[in-house]
Amino acid sequence: MFYAQEAPDRPPFVTKGSHFAAGDPLYVIEVMKMFNKVLAPCSGTVEEVLIDGGDGTIVQKGQPLFRVKPDEVLVEEDSADRARRRREATLRYVDATFDAEGT
Repeated sequence: MFYAQEAPDRPPFVTKGSHFAAGDPLYVIEVMKMFNKVLAPCSGTVEEVLIDGGDGTIVQKGQPLFRVKPDEVLVEEDSADRARRRREATLRYVDATFDAEGT
């Protein structure tokens, strides 16, 4: 179940137009009587709240809850570039390890 606030007498963590920082609480999710505060992984602004009905709304895994505009523009990395970067980092690590061991 989705809860927009920590308690019934408290204001919602975020609303449409709210700005939040990385680590700020966004909402509370209840699963099997366990209440978990969900924190923002990045900073941004809530463009739209996608939950109808407010607190106590049943939600599904993977269901979008908010439309958010992040403060930083995320650039998707090409899988070939990522593989090349990882390979180069691994080779630098291996070279540094062998140099440190004197072999």
